[in-house]
Amino acid sequence: MHADGNYQSEAETDVYNTVYTQMQSRTLLNLSAMYRSKDGKWSITPYVANATNKIYRSSGEHVAGLWTLTNYGPPRSFGVTLNTRFE
Repeated sequence: MHADGNYQSEAETDVYNTVYTQMQSRTLLNLSAMYRSKDGKWSITPYVANATNKIYRSSGEHVAGLWTLTNYGPPRSFGVTLNTRFE
């Protein structure tokens, strides 16, 4: 079993501190659990990234005084990692 968290405080991404160009503060939580075979030749690890499904602005750029291009962090995602060893 594994869990990790990451906190990022608010930060500016534009030298002019324009509205909606700040990275928003966020706390992200990732979870996973590994199962390894008894002989150690393979393992499987299901995981959840951004387990709380936090929606946050990761960057923004004011474009020519006309609009703000905003990027958001990835939503909750699920996956499985399979590993094997060849000897």
